[in-house]
Amino acid sequence: MVEKRRRTNLVAYTIFPQEDLEKEIHMTMSDFLGTATGFRDKIEYRPQSKLKDAIFQEIVEFVTIEGYPDASIPPTNEVVIQDFTSRILTKVIWYIIQENKKLKLRLEREREIISKDEARHGFMEFVLMQRIQHNSEDLLLIIEAKRDAIGKGLKQCMLAIKDAFEINSKKRPMYGFVTTGIDWQLICYDGEKYSAYDKLIFVIGNIINRKEQWVDECSILVDLLYSIIPIVIKNTCFSWEESDEYTSLLNDLTLTTKKGELVAVVGHVGSGKSTLLAALLGQMSQTRGTRL
Repeated sequence: MVEKRRRTNLVAYTIFPQEDLEKEIHMTMSDFLGTATGFRDKIEYRPQSKLKDAIFQEIVEFVTIEGYPDASIPPTNEVVIQDFTSRILTKVIWYIIQENKKLKLRLEREREIISKDEARHGFMEFVLMQRIQHNSEDLLLIIEAKRDAIGKGLKQCMLAIKDAFEINSKKRPMYGFVTTGIDWQLICYDGEKYSAYDKLIFVIGNIINRKEQWVDECSILVDLLYSIIPIVIKNTCFSWEESDEYTSLLNDLTLTTKKGELVAVVGHVGSGKSTLLAALLGQMSQTRGTRL
């Protein structure tokens, strides 16, 4: 559960010694990036083509109106990259919400994250929140947009996703991106170790005339973003609608899975497999709990 707190003597992510983080991961930051692997195994579900069409149109509009989003070239600045990143994230999140209106997602900008031991903190430029209960939210995704180099935001992103993992109510892998708008790098923390994934290029030159190439080579970022959102069923009860006899068939059911993930329901005859499937497929009414 994320709580808003204010403490003094917190060490900011920006001044947290890089050497301390390198001791924790037992390698230099340069060597850590050198361990990057492919990210295709992280893609568990792909959205319909209309989302990628919409994202492509967002990029074309941005490039046409504000120019190629390379903030290392004056007078473009970091705010331009933040605005570009916001447009992409907003489009993806809106699409996901329209697909599953039970999801309570919220994108915050300049969100403060405080470590569980209240020793350090930082303000992250984009944090995707998921409401679990009326007074409880988990962090799903952190994005740090940098003006000219991914490496400049790497330490901050790594510290943030670890602290987010530790304060979340659900101990699932925590993901973060560092981006220059053009380049995006995925980082993951699973509670034991960090993992780096290959940097991908999201915006190519002359993109207006290269849509097919963009879809084939660059739009995988959309697949990654789309695959991170989990489906959560927590402390939930189900019953058949308009039934006085079966008022409570499933009690305190808790389940976490992901879109596109194959789940096997096994058990003896009469153990409730069909009842469970009916609940998950929306054929039963929910009487209590959270279904996201």
